Amino acid sequence: MKVSYLLGAGASALALPVVANMNDRFDRFNKYLSETFNDLPKANSLAASILDGIKEHATVDTYAKKLFLQDSEVELLELKFYLSLFFIFEQSGFYYQHFQDKTQENIVENKRYRNDSVDPRYDPFLASLLNKTDGGLVLPNNVNIISWNYDSQLELAYMPFAKCDIDEALSKLNAIPPNEQGNSGSSFVKMNGTAALLQNKDGKHFNAWRDYQYDLHEDFRDQIEKFSEIKTAYKIDMVKEMNKPTLNFAWEKYQPNAQRSFVEAKRIMTETDILVIIGYTFPNFNREIDRAVLGRFSKKGRKIYYQSRKKELDGLTTRLRSILPSEIAEKIEIIPYYDLNQFCIPLEL
Repeated sequence: MKVSYLLGAGASALALPVVANMNDRFDRFNKYLSETFNDLPKANSLAASILDGIKEHATVDTYAKKLFLQDSEVELLELKFYLSLFFIFEQSGFYYQHFQDKTQENIVENKRYRNDSVDPRYDPFLASLLNKTDGGLVLPNNVNIISWNYDSQLELAYMPFAKCDIDEALSKLNAIPPNEQGNSGSSFVKMNGTAALLQNKDGKHFNAWRDYQYDLHEDFRDQIEKFSEIKTAYKIDMVKEMNKPTLNFAWEKYQPNAQRSFVEAKRIMTETDILVIIGYTFPNFNREIDRAVLGRFSKKGRKIYYQSRKKELDGLTTRLRSILPSEIAEKIEIIPYYDLNQFCIPLEL
């Protein structure tokens, strides 16, 4: 029996901001930039301008869609770079500690395979599911994960198990992107890409920094300087030569990474018997994609476990049924899962 997970922002909520507190965390990030890189006024001015734009709209996704509709290509690229830098900061143990009263020695000590900025629920989740094989630690062949999140929470949680770097984690989890396609085993599909992953003009992927856990002050500085020069590069027609974030939005269907993720998600859902939804609210921006992906669930779908807060789940279930194919919308069994302390692992596994 094949089980697929569909993850939203709630699956990372114990470590990363959700919509309700996103702007506060952007404020904190900009404060970090201004305090740590006060010799880069151009970058700080650009970061402040982007945050002003975000705050003028309901969500950062709304602002991004507006830039897209206005054909503001360079501003949208700047926003993507800003979000990439933000998620590097949020998920890096070292940078996170910038706002805590600890010495650098305590921060760096024993941090190679541990990160305090990872949602603690991923640890028991992986401990329960990972299999030891000749090829290393892998998810079971009958388990797939589809995520709408930009973050690297699953990869970072996997690293201490396999004692590997983040590139190997992406490979072992068969993350798409950067991997080209799924296989006969499990896949980890990132519908919006990965905020901290870059892609060069030839389509090759690599990480914006070498390791999350150490003081990579100069590496981070290098990314910030590149971020501040996007407009200049665009004006002299050098933007095509730049390394760009693989982060994308649902409505950017023309992006190769988005297309690849979309195709793989549909393939996975065609084979899915049991669907587990964690912290995903089916936002309007993603509705077209969600309908196309969940449309494949009607071929085999038997049951859905929906994990979210109790006070919100009735409304979310109604929204889910409106997205499901009509032939199963009212027939499919949707089982509420209210315990937010651990990720749901269905009895069928």
